Amino acid sequence: MPFNQKKLHLAENRETPAEALAALASSTRNVRILRAIAKNPNTPETTLAHLLKTHTSEVLDNPVFPLLLLENPDFWALVDSETRFRLCKTACPCSLAQWALGQKDRILLRSIASNTSIPDAVRLPALIEVCRNGDVGSGPIQPIELYHL
Repeated sequence: MPFNQKKLHLAENRETPAEALAALASSTRNVRILRAIAKNPNTPETTLAHLLKTHTSEVLDNPVFPLLLLENPDFWALVDSETRFRLCKTACPCSLAQWALGQKDRILLRSIASNTSIPDAVRLPALIEVCRNGDVGSGPIQPIELYHL
């Protein structure tokens, strides 16, 4: 079996220990291998946090991701701020929006408040917080938005 095939097999194997997956993730640039690691339920949370930057959908689709968030509600603190900001502007998971609200991060809150793909029940507290901070009236957030919810 060629060297990269062995690595891919390790990355895809649900029996591969977490430490081995973390080591493999930090030692390869192979996209197929990194995708497989991002999807593997044994991948440690710190590795998943790092892989969110380049393999977002694979990490979010990882079968243990919802359990990871239950076990560690502060998981989003492990994710770099640039990735959190990008996620808040695009495919923002509700768990990230709720975490950001608790952090009072004004930049993330503005991104969440202006992202209409986020359910209103999650987005409304961000809009209220943005208005409370006086961050309205310029850019994509207008005070009238609160009346449309």
